Amino acid sequence: LDEALGILKKNGISAVLGTPTAVMPAWAANKYPEAMATDVHGRRVTWGVRKDMCFTNADYRRLSRQITRAMAEHFKKTPNVIGWQTDNELGSGVLGCTCGSCRSAFQGWLKERHKTIDRFNAAMGTHFWGQKYGAWEEIFIPVDYERYNPSLCLEWDRFVSWLTVQFQSEQVKILREVCPKHFVTHNFMGLFSKLNYYDLAEELDFAGLDSYPVGEG
Repeated sequence: LDEALGILKKNGISAVLGTPTAVMPAWAANKYPEAMATDVHGRRVTWGVRKDMCFTNADYRRLSRQITRAMAEHFKKTPNVIGWQTDNELGSGVLGCTCGSCRSAFQGWLKERHKTIDRFNAAMGTHFWGQKYGAWEEIFIPVDYERYNPSLCLEWDRFVSWLTVQFQSEQVKILREVCPKHFVTHNFMGLFSKLNYYDLAEELDFAGLDSYPVGEG
């Protein structure tokens, strides 16, 4: 990157750097296997593609903060670096890990949101089909949107969106602290509906957009 930025500077070109957290290196997946996401079938994703991480895994979150800070410290005084892009197309890849850590986090988020299990049952309409819960720990992650309680599916989508915002927020705080003169943005994916883009954009200076004019069909 130093060499590339030097070439760009010689040609009068400024640069925006992206935090490299859209995929973990192979050594990280081997050292911290639980940082890999679990799919809807309960299987741990095999390393080898991007966007395959668990956002509730403490090791992955720590490593993400560390690499973000290391990059920010290294490039904060590079004259032609003018801004940062967080991660890459948040929401693509494995959206919503289903491991035990994510299930516990989902239960805690629901408890904070609904306060009591009776209020949660009323809001979800769990009297239908005998789906009533007696404790927060009984709640499963909905993995089949065509068959599961639609209200619970919506809550899961909201939780995943909230979790993604929290993940980005950690990076934004570091970038603001270390590089206060740089702008911070993210490359959003058009009308992607699985994340609350208003929440995701709130801490950014402006929203970027990935445009694929040729299409992928």
